[in-house]
Amino acid sequence: MEKEKVSAQSEKGETSADKSIESLILDFPKSKYEAIPLAAEWGQILRRKEENRHMTPNEILEMAMRDVLSGKITWKDVRKASAQIPEESPDALLNSAEKSK
Repeated sequence: MEKEKVSAQSEKGETSADKSIESLILDFPKSKYEAIPLAAEWGQILRRKEENRHMTPNEILEMAMRDVLSGKITWKDVRKASAQIPEESPDALLNSAEKSK
């Protein structure tokens, strides 16, 4: 039964959601040291998106790492997304905290 699952996965190819983070890191074609800052930047962009506000920091980091290591996100995508989403300024964070009191 287990052999059937493995052969079926190898025939249709594993997606990045099926692979573990460790295997994605080992299979990453570029330098792993290039992936770290890229995943960090992408994680900050994901955190600023409204649809990800409910996610924990660990979930956002894992999502960012999967996107980068699977090749879905490049530096070009990060630059484009950072231009579209405004950065959170410390003043904006303080003002929103004061308004909630």
